[in-house]
Amino acid sequence: MEEAVARLAVPSASCLLLLGPAALAVRRRFYCEGLVFAFSSFFLAGWHACDGPDSLAWCALRPELLLYFSVYSEALSLWISILAVGELGEPRRSTATMLGALTTAIRVAQDPYGYGVYSGPIGGAVLIVATKFLRKMRQVKGLYPERRSYLHHIGPGCCAAGLAFTLRFFVQVRVQVENVVGDVVRDVVGDVVRDVVGDVDIEYTYVHSAYHVLLALAFSLLLPSSNPYGLPPHNCCCPVACGSGPAALPPLPALPRGLVARLRSLDPDPGPDPDRDRDPNPSPCRHAGFPAAARSGLPEAPRRVLPPFPATLPRGSRPVSLPQGEGSGEET
Repeated sequence: MEEAVARLAVPSASCLLLLGPAALAVRRRFYCEGLVFAFSSFFLAGWHACDGPDSLAWCALRPELLLYFSVYSEALSLWISILAVGELGEPRRSTATMLGALTTAIRVAQDPYGYGVYSGPIGGAVLIVATKFLRKMRQVKGLYPERRSYLHHIGPGCCAAGLAFTLRFFVQVRVQVENVVGDVVRDVVGDVVRDVVGDVDIEYTYVHSAYHVLLALAFSLLLPSSNPYGLPPHNCCCPVACGSGPAALPPLPALPRGLVARLRSLDPDPGPDPDRDRDPNPSPCRHAGFPAAARSGLPEAPRRVLPPFPATLPRGSRPVSLPQGEGSGEET
């Protein structure tokens, strides 16, 4: 009884560790990746919880559906995790994500147990990211991205993923041989594997759970520190002030002197105008001390202060009397 409970509970609990990369992805503004990680955690945990003769009573979904989406979500998580390393811009990122989702769905429907379910997404995503990295290295004539990314994110993430798939496809070879080949080859291969991993139940239960742990660790390490194309944090209403807006635009060119003189002659001192100065898009950033240009995500243009209009009238001009009600009633 205890072995049966452990066979269902341990792999199911290890699948819930994928909620950690999901929360980390949302914190770093990788919302699509976080959604896929949570989706994968749900179906993997459901598949392992219902993988038993007496567990079909509490399973709301069919075993075939759980198996399909557990493999599909796992392969899709690998695809988007590697694409996140490349930090692709739009529309390349959305196009590559949709391409991986469609092709992976077809491959999983064809054969959910084959190696191509994982080798296809991994190989395709690595090819896309490597192409971008090589192009960037050619432009900057140096290492791209910086060395710190390879040491802290890409390198450890690839090592964790490699170790996870080593456990998945090589340490569990005895279980796969038993389910596919039969008793004849099972006796030959089982003696070799038994010396390394021991009993078949312990092998599947704990080794497969270690595979889930390493996979969650790989997803967490492969995610970059922040998403340059994500939305600003929730406590920031101004993208430029939070450092997530577009780069500063070049300064505006100086106005010609003739145009400046013409503007002075037309409207020397307009004075305050409530209708003109009203902000059409009010925002809480006004109370935080940010200008209107920062609220729109663009840098504010520099203000040019014109010299005061001369108090004396030009030669040849004569005073004009204003009618009552349109001014102060005094002649200028």
